[in-house]
Amino acid sequence: MTMQADKKGQYGLPDRTIWSDPDIRIVHMASSVFSGQSPEHDHSDCICLFFCLCGKIRVRAVFEGQVRDFWVPDNCCHFHCSPNGCRLECEGDKKSCQGLMVTVGRCLLTRVIAEENAAWIYERIGADQVFAHQQILPMTSGMRSVVNEILHSDFAKGPVHLFYLAKILELICNIVAIDELTPFNESSPSNVQIIQKSIACMEEAMDNPPSIVELAGRAGVSASKLKQLFPHICGTTPYAYLRRLRMEKAISLLRQGEMNVTEVAYAVGYDSISHFSKLFYQYHGMRPSRVRRQACTMMQSGPEK
Repeated sequence: MTMQADKKGQYGLPDRTIWSDPDIRIVHMASSVFSGQSPEHDHSDCICLFFCLCGKIRVRAVFEGQVRDFWVPDNCCHFHCSPNGCRLECEGDKKSCQGLMVTVGRCLLTRVIAEENAAWIYERIGADQVFAHQQILPMTSGMRSVVNEILHSDFAKGPVHLFYLAKILELICNIVAIDELTPFNESSPSNVQIIQKSIACMEEAMDNPPSIVELAGRAGVSASKLKQLFPHICGTTPYAYLRRLRMEKAISLLRQGEMNVTEVAYAVGYDSISHFSKLFYQYHGMRPSRVRRQACTMMQSGPEK
């Protein structure tokens, strides 16, 4: 994972890989955008832990064509089982965003703790299903204490791997304990599936999207529940999420160079070209006409030799 080591956040710490070996990777995230791929843990799955210390972090997991987005609010943590080769992309909501990402190989956990304990932990986090468990939990004082120890540890020598493994086990114990007692019901697997189904409906009918009531009906919930779930799981409202889908689809179509701006605007559901251009500029920081011109220029010049 490539980090930008010159950017510093609220804690005065730059983006940096704190520790990385075949089994464990710990990364401090202190800038607005950071991305990378889960390390290979003996060609097995890994357990991923995210701790948002300041701001709000969007985590995007991409694996074999599947894409899942989930937001980690301020002072909360998120955990899931990540398949080997899964790409994780993280984005902070502001420059002062702070986070800690921890990944540990499933094989390592199975080796160091009793098999029945490992099986119980994996069951709690849905480790046998890709993206099955997307739990958001509040950080406890115990979690914050362990995170601070990880952030501010300074080993010149000694059993560094053992230290970080012990801290990861502490974090997992804290997470599993609070998940058992006070889970955020909004982030349960069934509710995540409701949101995923709603997003799929939006993507299928972007040019003429269903209303909130229709969307909720297709997902099998009330409109009020859908409006409540969306901000918690996606970090934004259904309408704002639809706009994001439209803007991402629009720039993709423009870069293909086969449609003009008007055609793209209609394709993603905008009748007013000026309104579309305004929203596009707000989202991407450039006019749609400029994106299309760049695409056409690249097509005319052909691939670089």
